[in-house]
Amino acid sequence: MLQIIKSSLISTLSSFVKSSIAQNLRVVGPGVFASTKRTFSQDPVVWKKYAVNDHEQFDQLVINNGQPVIVDFHAEWCEPCHILTPILNALTEKSKHIDLAIVDVEQNQDLVETFDVKAVPAVLAFCNGVIVDKFIGLVDEKRLEALVKKLKLNNNKSCPMPE
Repeated sequence: MLQIIKSSLISTLSSFVKSSIAQNLRVVGPGVFASTKRTFSQDPVVWKKYAVNDHEQFDQLVINNGQPVIVDFHAEWCEPCHILTPILNALTEKSKHIDLAIVDVEQNQDLVETFDVKAVPAVLAFCNGVIVDKFIGLVDEKRLEALVKKLKLNNNKSCPMPE
């Protein structure tokens, strides 16, 4: 009995979907799609922001990344982090070739220990897997802009070494 109801329902739905599609195609008409010009960007994705969830992902997205990465060690309970992260986000979004990695210190204790993060917010700038700049705490926007500028200027060259 269930088989009969099931096959009847499938048959009814199938014919309804087919007729509905046919009606929609007749209303729109085939010429509408032919005249539509489609353009696609040839530019690759140039800005990336991602949350790092473990050490393996950190190695993949930061250490082995071919372009500079700013790593933002932050915590949900940290008020200065809630101020700094959106600023970093905006600055890296403007910059076409700098990635932003967000590391939650509560979820990534192994990364906190590896990079000896003693306080949050802590920001480390990586280029070719090497730390080229770092700071701890909330800094002014000029300092952040200088960091982004330093990474941008050296994006096509070998990465800068800490001063």
